[in-house]
Amino acid sequence: MRGIEGARGRWTGRVLRGLGVVGALMLLVLSLVKGDWPSEPSYGNGWPVPLSVKASILRSLLALVAGLALAWMPSLAPWRERAGRWLFHSPRRRIQWVLGTAAFLLYAGVAWFRFKGLPFLDDDAAALFQARIFAAGRLTLPVPKYGQFFSLFGLLGRAHEHPFVCTMYPPGLSLLLLPGVLAGVPWLMIPVTGGLLVAATITLGAELAGERVGRLAGLFMLGSPFIGILSGTHLSHIPTAGLLVVCWLAVVRLLRTGRIRHGVMAGAAWGAACLFRPLTALVVGVVVALGVLVQWRRALAAWRGVLAALLLAVAGGALLA
Repeated sequence: MRGIEGARGRWTGRVLRGLGVVGALMLLVLSLVKGDWPSEPSYGNGWPVPLSVKASILRSLLALVAGLALAWMPSLAPWRERAGRWLFHSPRRRIQWVLGTAAFLLYAGVAWFRFKGLPFLDDDAAALFQARIFAAGRLTLPVPKYGQFFSLFGLLGRAHEHPFVCTMYPPGLSLLLLPGVLAGVPWLMIPVTGGLLVAATITLGAELAGERVGRLAGLFMLGSPFIGILSGTHLSHIPTAGLLVVCWLAVVRLLRTGRIRHGVMAGAAWGAACLFRPLTALVVGVVVALGVLVQWRRALAAWRGVLAALLLAVAGGALLA
């Protein structure tokens, strides 16, 4: 009977692994698809990276072949060993500095050489315009005399029957761009947050699944084209992601240690994320809250920190009211 049960267990395990592989492949295929495919071809809608299915598959296969070659070639074995020792045995802080700095330089290159340091969409153009309004010491501007000729999606004005000119988006992104506007380099602000996102991801991965996973997560994020392109824009995706990673990290540490400062950090980070992308912050906040509820005993033990997090989160959300 034990032999039969063992065989059944092995068969079940193989089936589950097979289903997992099939599911992963399906997700990979879906991640390469954009738009109305397969009913219509995808042309990328003007994005700087080709998003057609054919181009995505070819690039993915090329990356896979190159990765297998680097992993298999015997002549590269000493270099692989050195890279592995450096990545997995160096102090975490050093890895964060190196990968975070590399990410910043890479993203700054994308911002300058691909986007010329300029906004790419009307969304980030509106945020940059609002940052310049802040830099002038104002919250809004009066509608110009011929306001009907002054119109940009994302800015409120005469075209919207609005009494003054300002962005229609939350102020977080414009406030982030403000130091860059004052220094004359607003295009560097998102690359900076991109580097910080990589560093924070390393720490979060280490807290959740160990040092090896955290460092690999940071390395994979550094090589992500999606993160790289967004980090070269003036858009709010990357700073929002960074704040939510910090929030999640603080919650993990709060439940482990019970220290109030982690609750303060969690609430402040989530409240700040609300000032960038409120709906994104809400969705991720619900997921994090469910994780806290699952560990309700630890949450009760750290109730002061949880209360501080809730109060600061509510305060951050109330700023949008």
